[in-house]
Amino acid sequence: MKLIVVGAGNIGLITALCFANKGHRVYCTDIDQKKIDQLQKSESYLYEPELASLLKKSVSEGNISFSHKLSEVISETKIIFIAVGTPNLADGSIDLKAFEGCIQEINDKASDPKTVIIKSTVAPNTNKKLSALYPKHNFISSPEFLREGSAIYDCLHPDRIIIGSDFQQDLELFKNIYKEFNLTENVFIQMNSVTAEMTKYASNIFLAARISLINEFSRMCEKTGADIEMLKQGLSRDHR
Repeated sequence: MKLIVVGAGNIGLITALCFANKGHRVYCTDIDQKKIDQLQKSESYLYEPELASLLKKSVSEGNISFSHKLSEVISETKIIFIAVGTPNLADGSIDLKAFEGCIQEINDKASDPKTVIIKSTVAPNTNKKLSALYPKHNFISSPEFLREGSAIYDCLHPDRIIIGSDFQQDLELFKNIYKEFNLTENVFIQMNSVTAEMTKYASNIFLAARISLINEFSRMCEKTGADIEMLKQGLSRDHR
């Protein structure tokens, strides 16, 4: 299967390489010419365990190519993953300039309808707005949950794949894309797009809350003489 991944940052590059590793033909694009020049020479600009070897393998096998122009590859496939950055602004909102520019370029350059799978972190109801603005295309929200330091493992062995869409055919599309990953059925969770977008934020908040709480428990253990490592084991085996 041919796939386009827009954005060669942490999420985009790792997603592209993992898909290429599973046999897909992947076109990875990014507007940063310097970054693309490095990747075309099989040189990674970021560090992640196994990334360098996976990059060299995918390039040598011809399963991935890199370009700084989306227009050069947009006709190759109908499936486009969006993984461009949406950094936080000073007022707490997110900067959507790159994201919105990417969507606009897809609409301007594409001669046929595209299935646009959004991995970028965007505010709830973004998908609905895009669907209203660009009705020709099919937008699916599918947030990513990769951990720094084990991102490649997480991408190849996801604990859940969220599909923000109301259409059964989109679920089947994802199962086809991830066919070579040999995942179980319960890994795929279909929900509407706004719930998918909200799940990304909720997951980030929930993780931060858990970290804050365990830090509080650690301070309590220091004062009482309790063992924080054993306490974590006791908590982690509660399946409620």
